[in-house]
Amino acid sequence: MTASGHPRTSHENLSFPTFGQFYRAVNGRDPFPWQARLAEEVARTETWPSVGVQTGLGKTACLDIAVWWLASQADRPPAKRTAPTRIWWVVNRRLLVDSTAEHAERLACLLDSDGGRQRDDASQAVAAVGTRLRSLSATSVKPLQVIRLRGGLTSRTPTDPSVPAIILCTLPMYGSRLLFRGYGSKLRAIDAAMAGTDSLVLLDEAHLAPHLEKLLPALAECTPGARSPLVEARSQARLVSLTATGNRTDGAPFLLDADDEANPVVRQRLDATKPMALRERAGDGARCLAEAAHDLLREAPAPSSCLVFANRPM
Repeated sequence: MTASGHPRTSHENLSFPTFGQFYRAVNGRDPFPWQARLAEEVARTETWPSVGVQTGLGKTACLDIAVWWLASQADRPPAKRTAPTRIWWVVNRRLLVDSTAEHAERLACLLDSDGGRQRDDASQAVAAVGTRLRSLSATSVKPLQVIRLRGGLTSRTPTDPSVPAIILCTLPMYGSRLLFRGYGSKLRAIDAAMAGTDSLVLLDEAHLAPHLEKLLPALAECTPGARSPLVEARSQARLVSLTATGNRTDGAPFLLDADDEANPVVRQRLDATKPMALRERAGDGARCLAEAAHDLLREAPAPSSCLVFANRPM
């Protein structure tokens, strides 16, 4: 039995899947070449490069890689495990927090299913990962906790550091917790520990948050004599930049290669036309946007939908 009373399943009873097997089981399709290559590199080197893959090519799979990597090390002694327990997905747009959270919540539900009793390969792959994640937790019967942190939602973060978790949040939500000033937080010291230790921080659209990239190493320099009970690789938050924009300063970024260029789906997305036109209109801004959206829908083939982002440069 686990500490939480959940029946413990031996790791040996379920063979651990490759990342490709796990990804297919969760998503119903093969990973792109770069996704499989990144998972292999992370598992081999036990570290993450910055990811310079273009928008629209599945950077959300970094969550799947991080979860699979954590499960792959679940049978190690704590002092030997380098994969962080908490995975933070940080992006400074509420809409992207919500859309990525939907994927994370579906992943958590699959991992919590009773797939271990099924015979098909997909169920066995998911069950093996879920079993290993569950073995890490001292209190939870669920293999993976998923939490959203953004304005308009009740703020909360894990209170048990042993529970594998994905926390999806906006930049202010993560940064404020890291600095003991968590928005809506009643347990600021605990929230700071959860954000600043044993955490992998996947920073989407990192070119829009250079201050966070500078903050994390600066915090470590502020406490040079601090000692952590965790292994060095998990004693501080590890930030991974996810952006194809701008020049990264943390080494060579992870990019597409020839296999990706030859993949028909990747090629189609890279070559997709992205037309843009400048339309100048006088009058009320909201009305002009509404009229422009109606014009786009009239010109588009039915059925169609139109999403409008409104921003006023300051």
